[in-house]
Amino acid sequence: MLFSQVKKRRCAICWGPVVYRWVGDDWHVVCPKGCEPGGHVSEEYVEVAQAHDAYMAAEVASNYPELVENQPSKEELSKNRQALFGEE
Repeated sequence: MLFSQVKKRRCAICWGPVVYRWVGDDWHVVCPKGCEPGGHVSEEYVEVAQAHDAYMAAEVASNYPELVENQPSKEELSKNRQALFGEE
């Protein structure tokens, strides 16, 4: 894999950007966060998966309106994301 191709890949676990690292005696594509078990996917896959997640969330919201009323605020979501993933 060429070094330029790593810009089009995302971590299969957190969907964040990946980098090349020298591991052992060879270059490997790894997540800088150290996600395990590792692996990477294309940016297109991430876009399709996120669109699918948004569609499923909208479908759940339409079928269960009581869940929409009890959604956490954006501040709570940001705080939870920071606690889980260490990101803003």
